[in-house]
Amino acid sequence: MIENNLYKTIEELETIYPFLNVKIEIKKELPDIQYDSDRFQDYKIGDKLEIPLWIAEELEETGYCHIDTEEFKQYLFKTLNTEKIQEYNKLSRINNDIYKKIRFYLYLLSLDPDKKEELESMRNSFRKLINIRTGKIISFANSPDITITLEKSITEEEYNFLKMINNLTKKWKSVILGE
Repeated sequence: MIENNLYKTIEELETIYPFLNVKIEIKKELPDIQYDSDRFQDYKIGDKLEIPLWIAEELEETGYCHIDTEEFKQYLFKTLNTEKIQEYNKLSRINNDIYKKIRFYLYLLSLDPDKKEELESMRNSFRKLINIRTGKIISFANSPDITITLEKSITEEEYNFLKMINNLTKKWKSVILGE
């Protein structure tokens, strides 16, 4: 059940990608654009703003803007580096939406065929983060109590993973010990 919740959450997330805001930088003067109650006008070349991805994709495709992922990439690398220097038996506290942001960032990269190498490089970097954290979580899952402190340091996805491993470990021990 927990496993299904984890996959369901990820699938639901992917359906909302087009509506998530992304940062853009204006590359040429925008025409007057009306979206719901928002109006995009009077932006000059070099201006930065946040708009829904589906609008940003259309504007980027027509050369009006560039989707800016640099700040986002820096945030994710900072998270990876923080986790790398953390002691082996401790998890650093990370934003609860880190995995959602990673998936969204990888999705953004996948939209641009010219960023195939960057996409693979970023996947490898994020794989390192996931490997470090899952290794620590697996060692914690063997504990009889999952402490409140640990729960504050992990994301919803990690908590579900922790519970799955914890339950699997209990079942395995029960089978081995004939309990």
